[in-house]
Amino acid sequence: MSTIAGKEFHITVLNKLENIPVVAEFISNSLQQFGMDEGKIFDVNVAVDEACTNIIEHAYSPDEEGTIEIRCKALDDNKAAVSIKDHGKPFDQTRPVVVDTTSSLEERRPGGLGLFFIRELVDEIYYEYKDGYEILTLVKVLN
Repeated sequence: MSTIAGKEFHITVLNKLENIPVVAEFISNSLQQFGMDEGKIFDVNVAVDEACTNIIEHAYSPDEEGTIEIRCKALDDNKAAVSIKDHGKPFDQTRPVVVDTTSSLEERRPGGLGLFFIRELVDEIYYEYKDGYEILTLVKVLN
């Protein structure tokens, strides 16, 4: 039986919103190599899109050029991890947030919904800040 454990792909992009589609294509192609189905790939892409958008809009100042490094790795034959690494201002995207999902859109306070979606769309989420870099890792079961 062939194994995918340890197989890894990576890409580095500038912290620009126009690079989000490049990241999405990279995520799709990488996770297809691991055998993940299209529905789960869509979920991971939404979560990664939100995380990268948060980094671009909040971790870096508007005129600051930086990079975002994305790694897709097969952890074993049934899990894949997407790690998102940047050197912007630290922000733990795994921290608890209270999101009002019952009020109408007009009554809700802005913010936090993206973090809620990230947690709902992946199976595990981890954050660390190390050596001036923040690393967000999203894990999804393949099948």
